Amino acid sequence: MSRKARRFLLTALFQVPKQTFFFVVWFLVFGACLVSVAAAQALPLVEPVESAEPVDSTQNGFYTTAAVDLDGVPLFRVAAQTILRSGEISAVNRALFVDAALQQLLTTDTRGVPLYDPSTLRVSWAYRGPQEVTIEAADLYHRAPMPIVSVTSADVKSQQSTLKDIAISWQMILQRALVEALRKREPSVERQHLVEVVWIALAIALEAAVVILIVTALHRRLAVLTGELTKATELERSSLLHRLRLLSSAKGALLWLIGLSLFLATTWALALFPQTTALSRSLSRGGTAIGIIWIGAGLLDKSGDLVIAWTANTWKIHEYLTPSERDRILLRVPTAAQAISRFKTFLLFIVALFLTIGQLHLPVGSVVTIGGVIALAITLAAQNLLRDVLAGITVLCEDQYAVGDYVAINGYAGMVEQVTLRMVMIRDGAGRVVTISHGSVTVVSNFSRIWSRIDYQLSIAPEAATEPAIEAIEASVEELAKEPAFRDLLMLPIEWIGVDAFTKDWTLIRASIRTAPLRQFALRREINNRVRMKLSEAGIPYGPPIEVQYIPLL
Repeated sequence: MSRKARRFLLTALFQVPKQTFFFVVWFLVFGACLVSVAAAQALPLVEPVESAEPVDSTQNGFYTTAAVDLDGVPLFRVAAQTILRSGEISAVNRALFVDAALQQLLTTDTRGVPLYDPSTLRVSWAYRGPQEVTIEAADLYHRAPMPIVSVTSADVKSQQSTLKDIAISWQMILQRALVEALRKREPSVERQHLVEVVWIALAIALEAAVVILIVTALHRRLAVLTGELTKATELERSSLLHRLRLLSSAKGALLWLIGLSLFLATTWALALFPQTTALSRSLSRGGTAIGIIWIGAGLLDKSGDLVIAWTANTWKIHEYLTPSERDRILLRVPTAAQAISRFKTFLLFIVALFLTIGQLHLPVGSVVTIGGVIALAITLAAQNLLRDVLAGITVLCEDQYAVGDYVAINGYAGMVEQVTLRMVMIRDGAGRVVTISHGSVTVVSNFSRIWSRIDYQLSIAPEAATEPAIEAIEASVEELAKEPAFRDLLMLPIEWIGVDAFTKDWTLIRASIRTAPLRQFALRREINNRVRMKLSEAGIPYGPPIEVQYIPLL
């Protein structure tokens, strides 16, 4: 390999996002499982006399039942009296005897070929007494039927059925399960399954390679857009944030998709071979379902983010709207999209949590209502959460504030940094982040909705002429409006200007100037600088500093 090729490979390797290495490791684990399955084909199957795993038993009144399964698949439950009489055996021992009989039927010879032929295997039942039926199996090469399980009066009373109905049901279940298990153990079928697993592994490897390339490209593009975001204007930031959320959601959805594919392929491969029955059995008892629940929830979460980001990015802005209304929509849409996305993630987490509890066979009602204090706390939390969410929906629908607005809420003033359906986060002038739940909001003052205003006040000496001071303010504003950097930020003409109040110590000149949203602070500073220079040139003395209470503008 040439030096240029090695350099290219190393560069590409170090530019791959860290998340993709997780899936590379997962694929290596999948390959290790495949190798272990292939090696297990050369090992003889051990004929167990007793099950190495504890039998699932349940007590129901006067009877105890135990589960009978084959290759991890539950077949039926056998019963026995809880208080045993002389000569009776327990339900657990009955299940162990049935398991030993099934394993004997599945025995293979030295070549790995099952002794019983699945194509001629027949499971039948016959009366062995007035209250007992025996289910047995035979094939073309084993004419003498081999007993598997007996249906007893305990089974009849436990299931509240008839002897014949239970015998027919168990016969059909055993016929189907034994034929499938014997075919799975045939060498030709095992080789076929091994070939299928190899092809699936190659397909997963190709899928993982394609996803890694796409994710790497998205990662680079995200880095470029993040760099552009620091230099963009307010309007450009909104468009860039839309694209960032869209690409980030697509990247997350691809990663979760390949994770789900690898998980399903691994569990499917382990379930194909009897040598990996123990592992597939443990997975089938909730592990696979729990894995699919959480990986599926992650995939749905990222897919939902992708749909929300795409919808927000393609939101149609009508042409008849004014520029200020269009700018307002550019703030509202990402705010609503972010709030809906976070609420969707919360709902998916709750649903996945309860589905997991169900797979673990835990009573959901008991988990939620453990203890009176915990139940009361959960109830109060749910009430507050519902109140905050409903208030948050009202905030979004009525457009009270959005991310990027300058607001004053409950006495706290600052820029809105984050809005969810439950709370709003604002950062004040000192850099502190204040979190306020929507349900506790009483008063909201929005200084940047559609447009903003400069309430300009100037104190001059009482003996100074007011007309030159008023002209200085007007001239400063008009000069500022002619400059390209501020042309679109001032809404001329000035709404009104004049002497608003006076005393023997000072004269207050006040003006009302409309600006673009959030531009009042920068424009006020620039106007102050220009007015100060003009007052100095005109020789107009300043008045003393005064604290002016709020005076209505109209």
